[in-house]
Amino acid sequence: MHDGVLMLCETEIVDCNEQFARMLSMDKASIIGRSIAELSVPIQEDGSHSEAKAAQVFESVVAGRPGWIDWRMKRANGQLIDIEASLSRATLDGESILVATTRDVTARKLIERERQLLLDELSDKEEMIRLAGMASGVVSGVFDLGTGAVSWSDGAEDSLGVERGTLGKSMDEFKANMNADELIEFERALADGLRSGEVFKLEISRLEDDADNVVNRWFSVQGKANYNERHEAVTIRGTIADITEQKNTRQEIETLAYYDPLTGLANRRLLLDRLQQCCSQAERRGSSGALLFIDLDHFKLLNDSLGHQVGDELLIEVGHRLQACLRTEDTVARMGGDEFVVLLPSISGDPGLVASRVHTVAGKVGRSIAKDYIFNDNHYQMSGSIGVAIFPEDGTKANIILQHADAAMYLAKKSGRDTVAFYHASLQTEADSRLSLEAGLRNATDRGELELYYQPQVDVAHGGQVVGAEALLRWNHPENGLVMPDTFIPVAEETGLILSVGKWVLGRACVQCALWNEGRDEKNRIGIAVNVSPVQFRHQNFVGEVKSIISEQGLDPELVTLEITEGTLIDNLEDTKIKLDELQKFGVRISIDDFGTGYSSLYYLKNLPLDELKIDRIFIRDIIDDLSDAAIVSSILAIAENLELSVVAEGVETDEQAKFLINIGCNINQGYLYAKPLPAQVFTAKYLQLTDAGVDVL
Repeated sequence: MHDGVLMLCETEIVDCNEQFARMLSMDKASIIGRSIAELSVPIQEDGSHSEAKAAQVFESVVAGRPGWIDWRMKRANGQLIDIEASLSRATLDGESILVATTRDVTARKLIERERQLLLDELSDKEEMIRLAGMASGVVSGVFDLGTGAVSWSDGAEDSLGVERGTLGKSMDEFKANMNADELIEFERALADGLRSGEVFKLEISRLEDDADNVVNRWFSVQGKANYNERHEAVTIRGTIADITEQKNTRQEIETLAYYDPLTGLANRRLLLDRLQQCCSQAERRGSSGALLFIDLDHFKLLNDSLGHQVGDELLIEVGHRLQACLRTEDTVARMGGDEFVVLLPSISGDPGLVASRVHTVAGKVGRSIAKDYIFNDNHYQMSGSIGVAIFPEDGTKANIILQHADAAMYLAKKSGRDTVAFYHASLQTEADSRLSLEAGLRNATDRGELELYYQPQVDVAHGGQVVGAEALLRWNHPENGLVMPDTFIPVAEETGLILSVGKWVLGRACVQCALWNEGRDEKNRIGIAVNVSPVQFRHQNFVGEVKSIISEQGLDPELVTLEITEGTLIDNLEDTKIKLDELQKFGVRISIDDFGTGYSSLYYLKNLPLDELKIDRIFIRDIIDDLSDAAIVSSILAIAENLELSVVAEGVETDEQAKFLINIGCNINQGYLYAKPLPAQVFTAKYLQLTDAGVDVL
């Protein structure tokens, strides 16, 4: 093995491999039988005595709590060595022993100590630069508010290391070197200084060429107004100092303080800071966010077998995969060891939808982690247990949310690993329910569980003749019974299943319409209306699929009405018009569904190729008692008449509503007054006055 291995019974070394002996520059015989404390420094870095700590660690591991430990030992020549040990329990000759797989991390520890010293030195350096800048390298100038002229101290531009003429001889020339944002900030600071009489300060930047490289230099500008005897500001005296090195030093400190040195991801400190900000924003906006706590399954086993170097490479690869499968606004952090955290700052929707969306993201993260890892031409598998906390529902403090996500992760571990668990059982239930719904919906078509119901559209001006039917989707769920579309259509739209479901609906409706109209004369034909999802309409192959489905049935396209909502139509008007023009040219009728509840823009009514307006049921419900609803419906009819559009009123439930609609000129109605949505067989027998033997149904 590349790593050292030793076995301990209590604190006595009972065996070790040659690699461990080489790490201590000793032979095995001089190691075996000695106490671990004899080979270690008396006091470990955390201040504990080696002998006492060794006994404590042994008891902990034997009790079933394996883990990691950093330990400082001595080589034969007295030189100190830092090791990192992976600890686990085993049995030797019937006795419990501790097995430690060790790695010499002396060089890494030295780097870490030097890094901390660097942090301290950088902080001191920044202060020294600030003090030095006050004593030297600072140029001064005087701005005459009356003439606009600026005079600078001798050698000002040379002192700052900028080109001659950069500072300018007037305020306008000086401001010409600022970008738009800095100019606004400068004008604001100057105005505040003149108003208050206090010193104003700001920082400005400048891009310069330096040995074929473009560098960003920073300057600190400050000034104070001088007043005459009448308390009028006459000049501004100020200074400019080069603070580029301070800025760069500050950036180095921030990088070291806020990012994980191995993966380059955010560390715990930066994560908690961002998480707290997101919590506050979510509370103010009434939105939600989520924290995913990810622990790699069986990483310790893989790390021990392949060596720590490969383990580090694997952790780096996991970090890359997490960043690649998430949005730029999401934060990926490494908490240490094999633990990662993902912050999803903003998720819209009700609690159930939020849980569903988070579950989708968590699934995507899990699949990304589970892909093959290839090291030295060998393939390895990895998975992750993911715990989820939703904020602000699960907490409003960053450390509390992190604890809750951590607790949920342990629940995922207990559930068999490679799974997702929510902190709140209610959210877990909702997410599981949506996930189950999605899984069932994927196979519902193949299992014959989807069914179309039909609600008649009646021409009340011609004796209540049925002139068409709206196709309405139902799901005969094997466990939940009849499921209405408002339950599963949002899931279908969110997962993309609506494309296959919508295609099935249109195909089945066209087949049924063709069967109904077989042998019927022109005056008695029955049309079919089919709802179109926004996702379905926006798909690039939508028009082609519609034309193909209708043509396959030999159906007259004029018998097919596509019902599309207002919001769908005005989203990308240019694309909408192209599609509607092609559909209308083919012969399909276009109806605006739920008209009046969306944008109701006269612009798109005038400029889009439309055939029908379908008045939403909310205006029909109170049309007898509410003068506003009556006026709205009358206005819709007037607009439709002027634009030569037909009108269908849906949600008609009473005779009074039907009579009112007839009186104001609305003749095509749909609603419970005439019939609820019916299976094809019942609809055929009742409204086409035919039996099963007289016409085929699906």
